[in-house]
Amino acid sequence: MKDHTEELRQFAAALSDVDRLKIVGELARGRDLPAEIARTTGLDDGIVARHLLALEKTGLVHRREHPGGEAHYTLDEK
Repeated sequence: MKDHTEELRQFAAALSDVDRLKIVGELARGRDLPAEIARTTGLDDGIVARHLLALEKTGLVHRREHPGGEAHYTLDEK
């Protein structure tokens, strides 16, 4: 049986930040653009970008590039 302790620790750490929880909530509502998430949460664009990267590293969020280079994010609901 595989030990998932480190994965669970990263998952818990990613969701232990209030701003990240706000971002996850916005992604769950279907908002997928960082600028839109920043506007609706009142967070700075740079903070949103940093948190999206942290969430992406845990596998909670997936990034996809659209034509023109614009990044869209989706929540992995698994």
